[in-house]
Amino acid sequence: MPWRIALAVFCALHLRGALAQPVDANLRNLLAALSAGTEVVMVTPLANGLLEVTRFRPPLALPEPQAEAAVAVAREQLRMLDIPNPSADQLARALAGGTIELRDGPAKLPGVLPTTGLPATVTSGIVLANGMPLVAAPGAAVAGASSARRSP
Repeated sequence: MPWRIALAVFCALHLRGALAQPVDANLRNLLAALSAGTEVVMVTPLANGLLEVTRFRPPLALPEPQAEAAVAVAREQLRMLDIPNPSADQLARALAGGTIELRDGPAKLPGVLPTTGLPATVTSGIVLANGMPLVAAPGAAVAGASSARRSP
């Protein structure tokens, strides 16, 4: 019987780690991109089985402590808007500045990154789990697909 308990604990911890990996990978990649000043592609699995793919390019390279502080401030702003687990798109828009959708309508975020250098860019789209783009009928909007550019 003890081996069954040990197996259940192992499976629970493994599943918890597997579910946390996309978020952790997105965060690690985002911090690396902020530190290097390079573009990053982040993927957020959606509840309906689709994937939200977000491309983010910061305005300039930041020292690692400043990059970590910017992410912490952006996450806190989102927590204050009742978003404890933001998608990659929401986090990128909180960093760069932009509009995110809330239950009560859109909210404009000022951004926490410096406005010097090139403008920060955020582009998001929805794709199928196999990576193929979600195609809408002509003239129909694809939910969640949007882009924004922040100028200095």
